[in-house]
Amino acid sequence: MSLRRSLSQGLLGLMLMLLGLFVLVSLAVLLWAQFESLDAIEGRLEAAAPWLTVMRINVIVAVVVTWPRLVTWWVVDPARRAALLRARWRLAGWLVILEITLGQGLVGAFIASLMAPGA
Repeated sequence: MSLRRSLSQGLLGLMLMLLGLFVLVSLAVLLWAQFESLDAIEGRLEAAAPWLTVMRINVIVAVVVTWPRLVTWWVVDPARRAALLRARWRLAGWLVILEITLGQGLVGAFIASLMAPGA
């Protein structure tokens, strides 16, 4: 019972933290949209694109580097802990694939090429 309770409390805390972060970012975007036009926001985001890419890559590296410690903190069951520790590089691979396809705009470029006249 205590294992289930500790695991659910850890996941609940993580979900609440992510929900709070989402709400905070949403409020910041709404506030930003009140003070600047959409064209200005788009220009600023395009100018910040290289820095945002560096930030995303740093987050991926931080997750991969701290993965053993995170798993040790969050997972109590030794079998699940071992399975998650073995999945570290699989997770890293999927994060890199997501960054390449979504973060670098490959999906958008592919869809744009399909929608282009003469395609």
